[in-house]
Amino acid sequence: MEPDKRTEKKTRATWVWVAIGIVLVFGGFLTIGITDADLTARNAIAGGWLLVWVGVLLLLWTFVVDRAAFRGFAGTYGLTIAFLAALVAGLFLPERFVESLRPGSRVAPWMIRVLIVLVLQGAAAGFFVLRRKKGAGGSERAALAANVTFLLQLGVGFLLLLNVLSANHVTRWLGIHDATETGLYSLSDRTRGLLDGLADGPAPVNAVYLNFGTAQGVGARATDFLRQYDEYSPRFTLIEFDGIREKTKAEDRLRELGVAKPDLAFEDTVVFLYRPDPGAEPHRKDLPVRPATFMEQSALGTTRFTGEQLFTTAIQDVVLPRRKVYFLTGHEERPLYGTEADSLNDAAELARRMSLDVAKLELAGRRSMPKDADLLVIAGPRRPLAASERTAITEWLDEGGALILLVDPQTSLLASGIAKEGTGLEEYLAGMGIQVFTDHRCVDFDVLTGRGQQQFGLRPTFVITTAEYGGHDIVEDLSDGRYAAVFAEAVPVLGERPEGAMDVEVKELVFMRRFPPPEPRLKTFAQRLFPNRPAEPLVQASDMVNRRIPVAAAARRDRPDGPDGEKRSTRVVVFGDSEFVTRLGMDPQGPYFGSGNATLFANAVAWAARSEHLISIEPKTLELERTELSERQRRLAHYVSIYGIPGMILFLSILVAWRRRR
Repeated sequence: MEPDKRTEKKTRATWVWVAIGIVLVFGGFLTIGITDADLTARNAIAGGWLLVWVGVLLLLWTFVVDRAAFRGFAGTYGLTIAFLAALVAGLFLPERFVESLRPGSRVAPWMIRVLIVLVLQGAAAGFFVLRRKKGAGGSERAALAANVTFLLQLGVGFLLLLNVLSANHVTRWLGIHDATETGLYSLSDRTRGLLDGLADGPAPVNAVYLNFGTAQGVGARATDFLRQYDEYSPRFTLIEFDGIREKTKAEDRLRELGVAKPDLAFEDTVVFLYRPDPGAEPHRKDLPVRPATFMEQSALGTTRFTGEQLFTTAIQDVVLPRRKVYFLTGHEERPLYGTEADSLNDAAELARRMSLDVAKLELAGRRSMPKDADLLVIAGPRRPLAASERTAITEWLDEGGALILLVDPQTSLLASGIAKEGTGLEEYLAGMGIQVFTDHRCVDFDVLTGRGQQQFGLRPTFVITTAEYGGHDIVEDLSDGRYAAVFAEAVPVLGERPEGAMDVEVKELVFMRRFPPPEPRLKTFAQRLFPNRPAEPLVQASDMVNRRIPVAAAARRDRPDGPDGEKRSTRVVVFGDSEFVTRLGMDPQGPYFGSGNATLFANAVAWAARSEHLISIEPKTLELERTELSERQRRLAHYVSIYGIPGMILFLSILVAWRRRR
């Protein structure tokens, strides 16, 4: 064999060994990055480190055996080696250095690492191009490849940089935050109000997210939402840890924040911390991230994300003092707990999710309301309150208490000789501008059985479906008509300010769904109840007709400031039905379920308990949008993607090759 050919063959063999060594080193570093294996005596020759050592030894061997061929490989493929070295450097940069370059929480750390890699690779390509212009070694083809690679690096880097800037600044400059119909990627006004209030507090709120990978798809959406909290308020800080690899780091960070015993669970968890007193244990709230609590199914079968409600509730739980809600008993009210279909289990659970303490209250034998009471709920009493109970409640209300009263029609009036007193609070409610007509019940000819069938003489129903709301904070976010409230059997609740009571503000909340239609037999009205009334609900002179009939009202009266300067006000909300907050009304499978029932009651509780930050934080509907294509469009898309694009690339390749041959 001729010496030149023998030398060329030896050089090619050396180049192959050099390439294998580089692949081993690069693969070893990738394995180390994935397994997070530190260089210790125990694993110095295990896993990725073993590949690194073998690759390094192979490169040293080729350098010693054939130094000229090694230098030739480095000169020819120097740009490729520089690109790989930049990639390894970007992967192994210290986390603190990467975090220091992040302009905001919306920019993920991997974006910064990719930007650094692109900058290093672009610098290597630029150096190669400049070196080539000065007459250094390298073929024309290598120079052309370097130029193309450099331009690609610039293009990809520009797009990534634009993404980073838009994630942090462009959306604010242009006022664009969320283009989805349901606000899937934005915070509600109530959440922003709570975060704005943190600016006046003595300390920020820290949220430590420990990711074990147990959230099954919910974790990514939860962290995205928490990053929005972090981005919106400088007084809220999100700290993320990998639960499997960084549990010890997370515990150390919690100790730095003042937690004596971290006691972290082995599941995806968000730990909210608020430390108003630097020398005391911080207020803490652990919120497990589980699909069962962060996702729910609506009545229409759509999936909804409830994370914002849970996160905002947790923040309020650690920042604000807890308020207490009492449910009155002793007058045959609906049971607070139990397996009965008319129990208030769901309503009580809803209040607890709003960071409110829930308890029963028996007023018989007491002279006053409990001192820790912030809100009293009376749900469907069948017997009137005793005089002492009425006195205790009204005196407490005059001092700035809050009441939610849910009443039902006195259907016993339809039986001859049986009458029923009201709750006993009607006189006080009238002074607040609220009139409750428990001797009426609303009639709707258009629900359930169908309007067309009604025209043929079918009887009406007493179930009312309404999406008509008034102008009040309680129903402000329901007034777009997307959420309907269903009342099983309601009484009219009218609100009108009493004469001379300028300190009273009263508004009607929910109305029957329509004005009386023109057809006489299809009128929607409130039927007056009295003994021996005929079963056929014909409109009579005593009935409430020809007006917009409300079934809920709210009133507020400001009181003089308390001894400590605290602003006080009496707040009263009255609903003309108590069944809409029971299991029958709150459960999607219940016969009287309405998509707005839970929201309406939660908003009323939040307003009455002066926790307006939690009013109407609706779950985010995860909509699956589909584009339906015709058969012709599907065939066109198939041929373009399978044949068109590859064919265009092949045609351009042939055209370039043909022009070069010329």
